[in-house]
Amino acid sequence: MPKRDKLGLHAEVERICLNLLSLAIRASLENRTDKREVIRELRINVETLKYLIRVEFELKIIRESYYLLFEEKLQEISKEALGWENYAKKNSPQGELF
Repeated sequence: MPKRDKLGLHAEVERICLNLLSLAIRASLENRTDKREVIRELRINVETLKYLIRVEFELKIIRESYYLLFEEKLQEISKEALGWENYAKKNSPQGELF
């Protein structure tokens, strides 16, 4: 991988991946009220990462096999995060606006 790719777009992908890990851990430790905001931020980051991975593939920074693997895993993470968000909504205390 050329140095420009490592330090540019791919570096941003790596940063978002680490942020996803941090958000998932944070959401698991938050109280019910704050958990939903963190999960929402997690979902936004997953969608951003899906887009950036597609751009990396289109620019031929990553191979198709990696792209397909990443997309499959990101789809799974996205579905799990949506389920987690729905569960948090359903089990939130009554009277909450969220």
